[in-house]
Amino acid sequence: LAAARAMLDSARLTGDGLELRFTWRGELVEKAVAAATGQGVDEQVLRAYRDHLARARARDFAILLGTAFDLAKRRGGDPVVENRAALTALAESALGSRLVSRRGVANPRQRTGIRLAGRQDFAQHFALSAFIAATGGAEVADLAGLYKELKDSRGGSGFSFTDLAADRAGTRLGELATRSPAQARRLQNRLAGSQDASAYFPSVADLPEFMNQAEFQRRFGGVGAPAYRRMMDEIEGRIDGLALYRD
Repeated sequence: LAAARAMLDSARLTGDGLELRFTWRGELVEKAVAAATGQGVDEQVLRAYRDHLARARARDFAILLGTAFDLAKRRGGDPVVENRAALTALAESALGSRLVSRRGVANPRQRTGIRLAGRQDFAQHFALSAFIAATGGAEVADLAGLYKELKDSRGGSGFSFTDLAADRAGTRLGELATRSPAQARRLQNRLAGSQDASAYFPSVADLPEFMNQAEFQRRFGGVGAPAYRRMMDEIEGRIDGLALYRD
């Protein structure tokens, strides 16, 4: 809300609606994400997951996730606390940087080699979004993912719906993992020892990616345009159809 207030330029009534105009300021979004995340992560519990994943030495994210939730199930502590720590340690492993600190969410600084669906960027997008959703809420995770794609379209790797799909799938997992103690425990039972990413990661090979800003505007009309919304609806439909979210 603080970031939105700072970016708000004007507000006016239009018939039965309210029209708000914003100037997008990336640095304010980054501060909002950093301020909202890392809450409620028990450092002592987190250390157990960091050590456990370091010993696993796997480079397949699906194996690491199954390993982390197996530990969560065996430890038997508060399932929400355990799941939050597990997702934090998984994100740190995928990004190669510590996330719970006064500096907030760090940028990945090294190639970890950890892959999800065959790609390192998918592991990073999925794991970071799951962490943010588990510690800061799904809305913050969605904002962070969209901000990253808009930034990429202006000179980075380009706007990619594949990355947004990874973000949304990770957000859904993080939200589900910490929604309630009962739901958190059910998720532990479902994911403990699993090595099958298809239960929680959608098919993305046919989604458009690596679009610069001009191409993204030409093909999809920008964020919120009908073509953009149809693509996001397609992504949500694919995630809704995954085994973990159907049950």
